[in-house]
Amino acid sequence: MATDGTIHTVAGNGEKIAEAGTVLAGTKGTDVALGAPNAVAVSPDGTVFIADSLASRVYALSADGTIEVRVTAELLGGPIATINALAVSPSGSLFLADRENSRIVEIPAEAGARPVSTSVPLPTGLAADAVGGVWISSATSQLSRLQAGGVATIVGSSDGGWTADDRRPTASPFNATAVSAGGNGVYIVDNLHRRVLQLVPDGRVSTAADLPVDPFGTHDPVGLATSVTAGGPLYLVDTVGSRIFSIPAAAAGDIDPAEPVWPWIAGGAVAVPLVVLFLVIHRRQRTGGRGQVDAGSA
Repeated sequence: MATDGTIHTVAGNGEKIAEAGTVLAGTKGTDVALGAPNAVAVSPDGTVFIADSLASRVYALSADGTIEVRVTAELLGGPIATINALAVSPSGSLFLADRENSRIVEIPAEAGARPVSTSVPLPTGLAADAVGGVWISSATSQLSRLQAGGVATIVGSSDGGWTADDRRPTASPFNATAVSAGGNGVYIVDNLHRRVLQLVPDGRVSTAADLPVDPFGTHDPVGLATSVTAGGPLYLVDTVGSRIFSIPAAAAGDIDPAEPVWPWIAGGAVAVPLVVLFLVIHRRQRTGGRGQVDAGSA
């Protein structure tokens, strides 16, 4: 999204089919058909990774607008039904959530490196922090973190904050249904208590926003994305109401439901990817610092 509020298409030609053949070098992103583009992530160098679950592929969109296939079904060990989420670490490693096979797959940035699979029950969301940790939400509302090859469950600490338990208990008190990492910490949607929580590096937990019944309902799914620039806002996706709201990243308290930032008409399943793509365009048209998030110690 440009600074004047206009939106530009960067990938996909509008055809709802999945590319099956070779994508030639120099192909523009807008010349490729995307069958089910349901996840995106941005690397430190500005490359936009786009998951097309219908093709079991991940594309890499360069700053010059050209696109290439970065991950194939063969690399993943076969087709999968849905790539639920993507994240990119500061080192450039690409992570994808494969809920169908209950795993997180890491594709290292080094040419020729083999993918690494880590078992995680029913992953649905990913967020990479600035120190190499990858935060994982799951269909069971469990919040986990993958760091240095090990998985830990995020649990409550004795002082009311958070800590990482590498014994991997199955119960997590944070009821996370969505996760994102920004310049001020890691943010989750706590669907049980209808709020957005902020987990900061020193182990504290605070409420970044409440999710009032109007407009977010009592149990309706709420998506979450954070700005790619330090101190940028949080974006909340009202799936049922087909609206996206913006709140300051460090703010606490209720959202004003009368002030939607962007109305949208796309399906709820693609809302968060659309937010991220908007932010990518915005980032490329203005300089901004990269957020610093420390995940704490396991």
